[in-house]
Formats: sequence, structure tokens, C-alpha cells
Amino acid sequence: QEAGNSVAATEHMRVALALGGNDPTVVDAAGRLARLQGNEALATERIAKAHSLLREPNSSGIYYGRAYLRYYLASDLVPQLARADLTAALRDDLALLRDQLLARGQLEEALRVQATLDSQARSLEDDPGG
Repeated sequence: QEAGNSVAATEHMRVALALGGNDPTVVDAAGRLARLQGNEALATERIAKAHSLLREPNSSGIYYGRAYLRYYLASDLVPQLARADLTAALRDDLALLRDQLLARGQLEEALRVQATLDSQARSLEDDPGG
């Protein structure tokens, strides 16, 4: 039963990636599935791609369109208006990615991931209603 679910999940994820491969939440979910299936290297690769997509306004437009029913939040255009745009799961995955990058000695990329996490934490603190 479990093996059948894994095969089905992999097939569904393949379709999701084909349809929404530039959506950070889809790519992150693919990373979580890879981790559940024991493929840590693929999980890390996909979570890193999700982080990259979050940082690319042209790639993350689909994500914003689906999540917020509009494209390009004000924080994309005016950094001072930054808000919390990460889901809790993606925030956790990015923290794990940061730790893995540090363990491999990839300090520059780890600092980029940490900057994303820091900006989200600040925006949560700055926005009492968020």
C-alpha cells in the first residue's frame, strides 16, 4: 500500500511540476516529497530552486497570482514594504537548506537564504496584523 502511494505521489508531483514548475510552493512540495522518499540530494536541490524562484520576480509571478490573486506584491516593487510571503513549511525548508549549505561550506549561498529568512522574520515583527 505504502509503495503504491509513493508511486502515485511521484506521478502526481511530476504533473504538478510540469504545470507549475515555476511556482515556489510546488517546487518546495516536490522537495518535501523527495525527502519523505529518502532522496535528500533531490530534496535539497528542489528546495534551493524554490528559494531561487522566490527571489526572481519574473518566476514567482505565478506563485503570487495563485496565492494572492494578483501579481507582484508591493514588496517586489518597493522593498521597504516587505511582508511575510513564505508559508511556514517553506520557511522551515529554507532553514534546513541554510543549515545544509553551511555544513557544506557554501557560506555565500547560506547567507542569501538567511537574508530571505531574516526579511520574513522582520516583516512578521513589523506587521502586528500579519
